[in-house]
Amino acid sequence: MEPGSSKTEGPHSLPQPVHDVVHPPRRHIKVAVVGSGLAGLTAAYILSRQNERQLDVEFDVHLFEKASSLGMDAQSVSVPLENGEKLRVDVPMRSFQGGYYRHLIALYTHLDIQLKCVDFTYSFSHLRGLVTPTELPVMGTYFIYNGQNGKRGLGLPSQYLWYYPAGQSIRAAIKDFTSTKLMPLLGFTWATLMFFACYVRLIILSTPAWRLSLWGSPAGETLAAWGKRTTPRDIISAWVGFDVAWDEFVRQVVLIMFSAMCTSSAEDLWAHPVEAILDYTWLTLFANHFVVANGVQDVVRRLSCRINPANVHLSSPIIQATQAVPILSTYLERLPHAEKQRLEINRIIECLRNFEYRKNIVVTHTDTRLVPPDERDRRDLNLIRLQPLQDSPSPGVPFLSKSYLSVPPTFTMTTHSVKSDSSSQFIYQSTNPIIAPSSSKVLSVAYMDRPILTVRSESAVRDLSMDDPRRAAWWDLLRGRPKAKVLGALQGGGRRRDVGWDRPLPGIWICGSYAYEGIPLLEGCVASARMVIEQGVMRSEGLDAWDVLA
Repeated sequence: MEPGSSKTEGPHSLPQPVHDVVHPPRRHIKVAVVGSGLAGLTAAYILSRQNERQLDVEFDVHLFEKASSLGMDAQSVSVPLENGEKLRVDVPMRSFQGGYYRHLIALYTHLDIQLKCVDFTYSFSHLRGLVTPTELPVMGTYFIYNGQNGKRGLGLPSQYLWYYPAGQSIRAAIKDFTSTKLMPLLGFTWATLMFFACYVRLIILSTPAWRLSLWGSPAGETLAAWGKRTTPRDIISAWVGFDVAWDEFVRQVVLIMFSAMCTSSAEDLWAHPVEAILDYTWLTLFANHFVVANGVQDVVRRLSCRINPANVHLSSPIIQATQAVPILSTYLERLPHAEKQRLEINRIIECLRNFEYRKNIVVTHTDTRLVPPDERDRRDLNLIRLQPLQDSPSPGVPFLSKSYLSVPPTFTMTTHSVKSDSSSQFIYQSTNPIIAPSSSKVLSVAYMDRPILTVRSESAVRDLSMDDPRRAAWWDLLRGRPKAKVLGALQGGGRRRDVGWDRPLPGIWICGSYAYEGIPLLEGCVASARMVIEQGVMRSEGLDAWDVLA
């Protein structure tokens, strides 16, 4: 019977009373999300969507951001081009690969965000000698990767190219080629063959089957220790120079690639747990690169559309959310001394002290000194390091340029070439420039803190997220899937264990790129946010979580 209708039986029957269904008042749960990066926006979005399925509970989500605009897009810029159009440049550039970024891709697919397959090309270059404010750098490209998962092979750097001189005799041309280019070209060919051999070896060493064997990496092994341990020591390798080739491959390819990706210095990368690097290598094998077709502003718009605008608090007087220790310390100071949650908060603070951050600089500019001088050597991503590769500056060696626009030379400078489809004009975005771009050519400057992975933080993160004991982690990796995770013991700040206490505790939940196992990347932001909401907030409130992204 529909509400409001009446049922009669015969001509003298009275209308039957109708009882409206009375729902109990909805329980309101206030949630404060500190920080509007990808982790904060994802958490706020998933909570807002939970309201659609929960009849007796409503989450009142408040989003606090220190910047004047939502954090994920706060640093992006619109650059006027010569043809009168404007090019939107995401700051920093965000790309991701299939295989490793399953949670991120699931989120973007759910939001109906258009993805663009880019399959970046790379150039690797060295700066020869130091740079002074009045001296231009001498840059030489030694390696070019043409993308498409290796299908397009490698490129020949311009220093090895040779053209037949016009008007010169064949004999003179042959003499010129053999005296100037032949030996370097033969050396490059041999180095290329060694590169392929080293790359195949890296893939083998990154397979789960190898790592589970007796030759696998011991717990807590760093990249530096792994590089030394895996250097071939047999007579044949020494005879053909494969031991030297492997050492150079680790230093000039693995170190530089991951130093650029992690935006960390060489000394930090050498101390990086190698298991995370091998996981990434295995899971992204032959996977495509993607970017968001319409920029991160599209991501921010779709993630924030369900949040009440009145609950978005911009320019909030808060400490940066990526450094949660000061926030929790302030909260702890305001708790009564008898409060049972004090011990739980202290444990979280001690855990978070194990995470380290590094200052990063991202400069958008038009200075061609920060890309290879020969246009034939320029690619989508141009990775540039100081030669010789110094893990730390020696006491008597000055930095390349002491400027607020540059970092020490132990970083890898990554310059992304950005171009609109309708214009031939290039805009460059350099992350951690070791050469200060000309101030007259700078379009924007962004400073940000980036978490780095260390042996200590790799151990501490297990208190925030840990391998699912019901699943075999090696089996997930063998199938090319990230390891299944569950919440760590410290998540919730005692909220998950407060049964029988006088009053429920407010939940303290930690999510972010650093709060999930592996290299701190976009994947950790989404994965940790999903885990905190579905396994933490919802269950602690006695609710069944709805997998929004399924």
